Order: sequence, then C-alpha cells, then structure tokens
Amino acid sequence: MSSTSSRRLALALFLAVGSGCGTVNLPLSSSFLVKEKTREELRAITADEARVLVREFHEVGGDLAFWLAAIKRNMVDGRGYVLLTEKPVHDGRGRAGSELVFDTTVGGRPLRYLVAVFVTPDGDERDIRTVEYVADKGTFDLYVEDVRGGISRMTR
Repeated sequence: MSSTSSRRLALALFLAVGSGCGTVNLPLSSSFLVKEKTREELRAITADEARVLVREFHEVGGDLAFWLAAIKRNMVDGRGYVLLTEKPVHDGRGRAGSELVFDTTVGGRPLRYLVAVFVTPDGDERDIRTVEYVADKGTFDLYVEDVRGGISRMTR
C-alpha cells in the first residue's frame, strides 16, 4: 500500500474525516453514555472509561479484504499493536464484516482494542463503517459482548 493510502486510512480511521450519509447508530446497553452522535460518528463511554467509536466514510474502491489488510498493516506495522484474533461478523441487516482484536500498551497502560469493519458498495464508491472499542485489558471483557451485540443489531 502506498504511503498516500496509509495516510488516508489513518485519517479516516483515527481522525474521523470523511462524509457519511444518514446517522450512525450502535445499540448499546445503558452502561454506555453517548457523548456525541452525528451523521458520520458516534462516541460513547462507560463510567470506567471503556470507549466506543463508530464512524462512516466513503472511499473509491477497496473491498473488505483490502480494508482489512490496510487496517492490520496500520495497526501492527505502523503502531506496534499485536493482532490477537480475526473473525467474520454480521450486522443487523446481515451484511458481512470482520472483527479484529488487538493488544497494545500506551503510557505503560495495557489496552485491548476491537475494530469491526464493514464495506458496502455504493456505485464506484464504498461506504466504510468501523466500530472501534477500546478499554483497559481488565475492563475490556466487561463490555465486549455488549459491543458485539450492538454490532449484530446495527442496521445503519
């Protein structure tokens, strides 16, 4: 992947640029407080600082395999994360996606990071939707099934 593509992916995934349509939604339990909800982004947090971020953006080209490879390369090679698991997932409309779970340490703090990605063709463009969930390793398991359940019920 070119450095331009890597920068574009990093911006899309981690700086929330892009233009979405509709309003993103992720059904979560009341443990999560929605802090922000726009057309392109939803941010939620728990009292013990587990965080969820849902984003939508458009890109020309790239199927699910392309975006998975780009995310893995960015996270593992670019950021030093360790990939723990990768598995297929489906949203509430039956659209296929993939879930990646990573480990990392930030400022001496061990974290676990889940990224689910869905790619839907829209003419020449692709609607890319990501769900990111990050928490301390000790907190991650408390909410991960809630996040996964939200993903499986997500219809937008």
